[in-house]
Amino acid sequence: MTPDVQNLYQAHATDLISQHQDLLKKYDFDAAVIPSGELQYVFQDDMSYPFKANAYFKWLVPLCKHPNCFMVIPQKGKPTLIYFVPRDYWHAVPEMPDENLFSAFDVQVISKAGAAQGLLPHTSGQIAWLGEAPQAFDLPKTASLLPEPLLSELHWLRAYKSEYEQHCLYQASLLGAKAHLAAKQAFYAGLSELQIHNAYLHAMGCKESNLPYGNIVALNEHAAVLHFTEMDNVVYDKSELRSFLIDAGGSFHGYASDITRTYAFQHNDFAEMIVALDQKQLEIVDAIEPGDSYIELHKLTHRKVAEILLEFNVLDCALDEALEKHITSTFFPHGLGHHLGLHVHDAGGHQETATGGSKLPPPPHDFLRNTRTIEAGNYFTIEPGLYFIPQLLGELKDSKHSGLVNWDKVEEFLPFGGIRIEDNVLVGENAVENFTRKAFAELNPA
Repeated sequence: MTPDVQNLYQAHATDLISQHQDLLKKYDFDAAVIPSGELQYVFQDDMSYPFKANAYFKWLVPLCKHPNCFMVIPQKGKPTLIYFVPRDYWHAVPEMPDENLFSAFDVQVISKAGAAQGLLPHTSGQIAWLGEAPQAFDLPKTASLLPEPLLSELHWLRAYKSEYEQHCLYQASLLGAKAHLAAKQAFYAGLSELQIHNAYLHAMGCKESNLPYGNIVALNEHAAVLHFTEMDNVVYDKSELRSFLIDAGGSFHGYASDITRTYAFQHNDFAEMIVALDQKQLEIVDAIEPGDSYIELHKLTHRKVAEILLEFNVLDCALDEALEKHITSTFFPHGLGHHLGLHVHDAGGHQETATGGSKLPPPPHDFLRNTRTIEAGNYFTIEPGLYFIPQLLGELKDSKHSGLVNWDKVEEFLPFGGIRIEDNVLVGENAVENFTRKAFAELNPA
């Protein structure tokens, strides 16, 4: 880390420790123990799955490739970072910890996973255990595993990004945007889905397991499958290439970006529809205001999608009728977006208050992942879509609303699959900052 970023991190860690300790006092816990996690092995095999650090742990320390570490936060006093450096010549081992970076913690180095047990707090009071139960030793008798009231408070806090987190999120956006540009170039070169995916990885300079989620790389009709992750290695003749949807992100110090773009191989009505949805997406971003409901923003998106469907003669009805009868749900069947941060679909999106409770999405918007009031410091995705999904179209065609659709136009667009445009935005007190557009502009200034 540069000195400036190190200062941001240390301020972030100091504030986060204080917030944890206030909550430990509020809920009468003597301490919190936060494991980084352990390697998980394939059944009856000695091969492990790729390691993913516990979000509660990497929130405090940027150690994303470090199993068998622990953070111990007492109600008062300096936390302890138990840092695992095994004696191992079979695998690469972590470097010794940078004590200047981790000056907020008392750092204890161990070489055997089980040795952490002796460094955990010994108290007759309650311990909040914020992670999976350990495999290397028994859970302490006074430990409360994932106590719900405390977790609710932490999930609520995760929606407000510190300056350090904002830095990490923008770096993740830069990584994602750089790889997206490489994928776009690979599409226009006529490569297969798998080859495009490999071009993405090469541009990012990472292994597939280092991605924040599995890439969605979809050509032609595959773009109608919302989470298409098969990645065929079929190289189409360029005369057969029609469309390309890529939903893929990057990761920086455990923070994720989540970016989607759609391209047409030739200039045609589908290419114009992409331009139209891109413009509507920017209008939705411009409509974001602190204090407004994310649910209402999602409903606004359905209106924007209806406007496009009418513009391209896909609908044969009035706009209000299309919305009233939920026709747009066939073409836009997912939610507008979700909180983003330590997880791609970050915690607390349906949470009603800091102390808990759920605010579920209203029908027919059951897939909406964020129902909270928009606040300064929030970071989330804005990802409208417009798809031609055979299953959903078949259900609409068989319904009493079939006559509201121009099915000849649907047939024209069906081979293109669909469109999604997704940006990651930070809500400020007075403005919204679009990290995705900013990253693309920095890498490819016009």
